[in-house]
Amino acid sequence: MQSDATAPASRTHWIADRLDVRLAQRRVDRAQVAGLVEALGALHATPASAPAAAASLAERAGAARAAVAELAPGLAAAAAEREAAIGSAGAALAERAAACGARRLHGRLCCEGIHVDPFGRTQLGATAEAAGDPCEDVAALAVSLTARGRADLARQLVGGYAEATGDFALHRVLDAHLALAALVAAQRALVAAPGAEGARAIAERLLAAPAELAATGAPVFVIAVAGVMASGKSTLAARLSTAHAAPVVSADAARPGGAGSIDPGAADAAYAEMFRRAAEVLASGRPVVLDACFATRAQRAALRAFADEHGAALLLVECRADAALTRRRLQERARQQGRLASEWLALRERLLATWEPIRELPREQHLPVDTARELELCLPRIERALGRCAGKPHRVRRLAPRGASALA
Repeated sequence: MQSDATAPASRTHWIADRLDVRLAQRRVDRAQVAGLVEALGALHATPASAPAAAASLAERAGAARAAVAELAPGLAAAAAEREAAIGSAGAALAERAAACGARRLHGRLCCEGIHVDPFGRTQLGATAEAAGDPCEDVAALAVSLTARGRADLARQLVGGYAEATGDFALHRVLDAHLALAALVAAQRALVAAPGAEGARAIAERLLAAPAELAATGAPVFVIAVAGVMASGKSTLAARLSTAHAAPVVSADAARPGGAGSIDPGAADAAYAEMFRRAAEVLASGRPVVLDACFATRAQRAALRAFADEHGAALLLVECRADAALTRRRLQERARQQGRLASEWLALRERLLATWEPIRELPREQHLPVDTARELELCLPRIERALGRCAGKPHRVRRLAPRGASALA
């Protein structure tokens, strides 16, 4: 996958690959979302000289709110509600600005200016060379996607960006940036067609988008997807993430050396970093999915302590698969990475030698599932178990492609 975050394109872009056209024709899937994530990450990799200013968000929100109220008085209350969300996040915004500094931003993201082909190769279009918090660009695109009826893609974008960049701390200020993005986009829509009923309808959808993406306010929960290597954890974690708007935090991605590292001595550091990243998500009022082996009682004790510390309900889903299937999956993984299969298989044997069966967790916190079965057959059991451990019913969103079969 390749991305080009700057303007002149080095390849031909067809109107059919424009993001708004793809969305209208429902031709946006995970490949295109992954392309958007990669392009944003590449853009934001460049530091900016000016520090990010938390106060500027409130000033910009106030100006946009006033303009929206003047152009469409009927939307004044919704605009004021969005502005209030920014005012209540002042402390978090100031802390974030001090911690992450400023990065190069796009400045005026819109679906009409983005091209993404079937393989996810992406061009974000001309940039305004703005500087600030990367969360601003992520939120702008998330609001645009949601206003077009694709909140599911917006959630994939936010979670995928956090996982790709390791920036899970953006969740603490995400609601404020969503509110600002909605106000600014609504103002632009109204200015582009003053007095037009269609423009007012677009502005109304934009102002409603942050509420659809916001934390629900319900008690948070942690779903830990555990099991031996190649048991189907990551596939199941991604599906649960989609169903519950819960970002995935992976121990492999948090591992020193990256997800491709097979250094067995890095496990402690990986788990510590995974919990740190997950804490950022829980602090925003959102649930989280953890993707890790949790092979030892000590690791699972740390998991329970983490959930207790954050007042979160906990469900550990243990993925089980027969040895022949996991070996085939590891051989395929090695082939894709250009590694020797023997490296992954040897690591699997070391993990199995230290594996401590899960017997210490209470039944309401532990659910074994057979990941050789079809995906849709596993999910109802997980949803019922999650409802029991969280003290309320949960219903799965049927977003998996029709005909999805075994977990990989």
